[in-house]
Amino acid sequence: MLKKLFYFTLLAFCLTSCPLLNAEPSKASQNKSASSDQDAKVSKAIDKLCRLEQGIAMAALQLRDEGKSKAEVLKPLPDPSSAEGKSDLGLAMHSVVEDIFAYPKVKSFPYFIYRSELCFRRYEKKPIPSSFKAVAKDVLGCQKKHGSESSDPLINCVRAAIIKGSQ
Repeated sequence: MLKKLFYFTLLAFCLTSCPLLNAEPSKASQNKSASSDQDAKVSKAIDKLCRLEQGIAMAALQLRDEGKSKAEVLKPLPDPSSAEGKSDLGLAMHSVVEDIFAYPKVKSFPYFIYRSELCFRRYEKKPIPSSFKAVAKDVLGCQKKHGSESSDPLINCVRAAIIKGSQ
């Protein structure tokens, strides 16, 4: 159990220290070829950041489901008032913990889809819900209707809930 908590702490630290969030586009991106290379690099960076955020969500869900308290899960995270805690990923870590303890009935896969879509939409500058609370009822409805295991209907339902909650 201590190993999992250590892993969660390490993952949290790595996320908040990621230099990709503050990367500036290079001047070479003005060239069309360089621009497509830069777009590919940005896309890969977003994918990596979102995979890390997905990992945070899954680790926190696992700890919650193993009976850890909210305080125990929050303890290794950076202080929300620190620079690390105020980073996009620092904020996401705290948001995940708040969400999953406020809505203990949400299962891992539906929440994983929610976090995944939220992350990609955020970095793609698409509208996102103000909070999980804005879509929780619909996501839980998706979970009730389609189950909590991976399926296209569940994924599409959660995505639709996010779009609806973003308006």
